[in-house]
Formats: sequence, C-alpha cells, structure tokens
Amino acid sequence: MKRFGLLFILVILIHFSTQIPKYENCPNHIMISDQCECCKVSCFSEGTELRLTACALFQCAPGTQTGYDNGDNTKEYPDCCEHPICKEQ
Repeated sequence: MKRFGLLFILVILIHFSTQIPKYENCPNHIMISDQCECCKVSCFSEGTELRLTACALFQCAPGTQTGYDNGDNTKEYPDCCEHPICKEQ
C-alpha cells in the first residue's frame, strides 16, 4: 500500500511538471517562473505588463455530450486544455 501511495504521488508530480505554458514576447526572467500549468502568458511593454489566458470552462447543451477530451499535457496552450466533446445538433 505504501508503494502505491508513493507511485500515485510520483504520477501526480509528473503530470503537473509536464504541462507547458505558452509565452509570447516575454523576457527570460518571466519565462523561468511557472505561473500556470496550461495557459498563455503574453507580455507587453518590455515585460512590465502581462496578460494570462487560461483554458475556457464550458459545457455541452443538455444531452449532447458524447465524451471528454483530457487535453495533451505535453503540448502548449491551447492543445493542453481539457474540454467536453459535444455532438452537433
């Protein structure tokens, strides 16, 4: 049981450490700090202004959800975002 617990903790740490934020026009000191797991950080005015864009939260219309895409945590924003899969109406 102890091994299972350690394995679970290791998997969680790997999951969060492999999610890659996307940086646009940011200096190196901004890119070193991980401000989000799956997002886009846009820098303006030589890095003095930041805009953080994260994954949208949305739901399918009632009765139209056919599945769920967990995203790809090895890719940059927006490909790392999770979202429901909705059928066309």
